[in-house]
Amino acid sequence: MKRKLLMTIPILCLCVFAAKAQQEPIFSNYIWNPMAFNPAIAGSKSFTTMNLTIREQWVGFEGRPRTQAFNVHTPIKKKRIGVGASIINDNIGPINSTTLQGNFAYKFKVQRGVTLALGLKAEASLWQGKFAGLELADDPALANNIRSAFLPNFGFGGLLKSKDYFVGIAAPRLFTNEFNDGDANWNQGEQVRHFYLHGGYTFELKRNYYFKPNIMVNYVQNVPVDATISANFEFENQLWLGASYRAAQSITPTVAYKFNNQIKAGYAYEFMVNNLISHQWGSHELMITYDFYYRTGRVVNPIFF
Repeated sequence: MKRKLLMTIPILCLCVFAAKAQQEPIFSNYIWNPMAFNPAIAGSKSFTTMNLTIREQWVGFEGRPRTQAFNVHTPIKKKRIGVGASIINDNIGPINSTTLQGNFAYKFKVQRGVTLALGLKAEASLWQGKFAGLELADDPALANNIRSAFLPNFGFGGLLKSKDYFVGIAAPRLFTNEFNDGDANWNQGEQVRHFYLHGGYTFELKRNYYFKPNIMVNYVQNVPVDATISANFEFENQLWLGASYRAAQSITPTVAYKFNNQIKAGYAYEFMVNNLISHQWGSHELMITYDFYYRTGRVVNPIFF
């Protein structure tokens, strides 16, 4: 029993972390999957695109977070409206959540080559805690206990974008739903609001060679502000090499390759630069994108995302 308890402590710590603080899924390279938090991204490309991202966090750590996200979005109505849908499965210790999202964005022309998109997000999450799997027979509050909750929510976002830069702001969840199943004596906290500010710029080093730095800042009440700074080099619109640094003390080298006009795949390896480095083997993230795009000429303004 003592051994089981010691093995369970990290999981319980992660559960508290998930219930009280960073509840949104974490991605090593959010630039590959920005619609997960900002609905204004919907329809930001001139064609339909699909993305699958799989993340295995803190490999070797029992009860580690695991996330799978799939999204698709497209422009309609002469590309002034964007619509998209996402499904995100997030698992951390005994807690699992599956979220369905719908995204809508409308674009305004600010000036030539610059657009402002405003987006709305609606989602429904099924949250489930399988505490019976912890096998803590000495705690009757957790033994043989499975809890679930249905959590609807709404959010908004904005994106100012040109061929050289973008600036976005988003709050994907505005409601503070409680994590319970109607039992007044059982409450595991509530959803908290997350606010995102992100932006980036494209520098053309020479023809078809670009340097693309970007930043994302995430604010959650009563939690230290988290910031991720990334830099990517793009070669011939086919190969991307870069790295990012998160203020939560992690460094992430990344690579992506475009096999043809439709398929692009990327990989990121995140390793901690704090005391956790000796207790796990880093985080792995795989991304695959399929674009319904067929080249008809030279791409003059390469899309940042």
